[in-house]
Amino acid sequence: MAFIPMISEEEASGLLKECYDRNLQTVGRTSEVVTALSLRPEALRVSTHFRSTTLFGASDLGRRREEFIATLISDLVQCSY
Repeated sequence: MAFIPMISEEEASGLLKECYDRNLQTVGRTSEVVTALSLRPEALRVSTHFRSTTLFGASDLGRRREEFIATLISDLVQCSY
């Protein structure tokens, strides 16, 4: 759980709700890394677009290898997400 204020799925509206819905469709849930940016929906939109164009399918490595690299890096930097 993050230690910053966050807007829940139930409270979300406008651009934030669109971002939450998109995350729900692609990931199957609204992840904490998404809700952590809920107070800045425009920053969330830009961040989501950046990730979708640079990660997971944007290279010739394939999704499995990209996920493996992301998991390894997350472990190395002790990321809880």
